[in-house]
Amino acid sequence: MLGAVPGLLCCPFCRELYTKDDALERCPDCGVDLVPFHEVAPSPETQLEQDYLVEQTPPEWRQLALWDWRRGRGLLPLLALLGLVSYALPWFSQSLPETRVLTGYQLARHHVGWLWGGAVGWFILIPLVITRRSIAAMRGVRMIAAIFASLTATEVLVFVNITASRQNQVIVQFAWEWGIWISCFVSALGACIAVTLGGPLPARQKSDPELPEPTVVTSKGKRPKIPPTLH
Repeated sequence: MLGAVPGLLCCPFCRELYTKDDALERCPDCGVDLVPFHEVAPSPETQLEQDYLVEQTPPEWRQLALWDWRRGRGLLPLLALLGLVSYALPWFSQSLPETRVLTGYQLARHHVGWLWGGAVGWFILIPLVITRRSIAAMRGVRMIAAIFASLTATEVLVFVNITASRQNQVIVQFAWEWGIWISCFVSALGACIAVTLGGPLPARQKSDPELPEPTVVTSKGKRPKIPPTLH
């Protein structure tokens, strides 16, 4: 908050604060030139306190950099983008009673509306994963991320089976195009990445040595202290 105050000056040595109304260029106590407060580096005590807080935070809860794409945080949004792009690929071709080729987008818009579920899942998955800034947060959304990623594959398999088993009086000749299988593969791969999102928990370092086992002195010498049995 102090860094946002206009005209606030600070002595880099004693860290005394002054305003421009004081009409000072140097600290009257130290003789050091005053600098804007936001340019002063944290004091050693403050830096030690911040380092201590970081050390006390479990590794899985430490905030990662915004552009840290490890542990599936970058691969999964990339697969989500590929999943959305796959809706523009040809999914279905028909030769009788008419000749036409339909993309996933055209199928979802004009014929099979519930195919939009997969696209919505991909769309939600991108901000869901990018906003997870710690290992624990990424691991916490594994299940929901896997569900969103697998929606397209599930819908494609249901759609293919329903269409293949449907019997019509009109002769219809159709084929599944390569785009639908690419979409299904991307969805299955995304689900596999989602269940491992965040990776394993990092190993914790022992900050304190192990305490020796308590002992009691008896007439026969020292022996380990046995805790009482709880009933």
